[in-house]
Amino acid sequence: MEDKIFDIEGSPELIKKLAATADSCGVEHSEPVSTESLADPLQAPIGGPEVKEYLELLVILFKTGVAAAGFFGAIRNVLKDYKGQPLTVKDRKTGTVTKLTSETSDAEIREVFQ
Repeated sequence: MEDKIFDIEGSPELIKKLAATADSCGVEHSEPVSTESLADPLQAPIGGPEVKEYLELLVILFKTGVAAAGFFGAIRNVLKDYKGQPLTVKDRKTGTVTKLTSETSDAEIREVFQ
């Protein structure tokens, strides 16, 4: 299997859980980072307490098919635990962007990462 890199974006809670899941599956990943610039809330017409919803980004690298296969099922379980919180997955090679939810099937999740 050739190396595949995916950017995964979601709520901070969901990304934190997904990073822990990637660790347990042996999948290489970045540390979660905010997708928002720290300067943006400072220039917003509303105050800090009103700026609550933001997303985080996790970069996943699949080097082996074995690690990837275990991760697919784990993603499904994480999404079930966080119903209503989607993940946005971008394949860096193809540029394809896909939204995954708790309703996404195992087969659809595998297809996204193939």
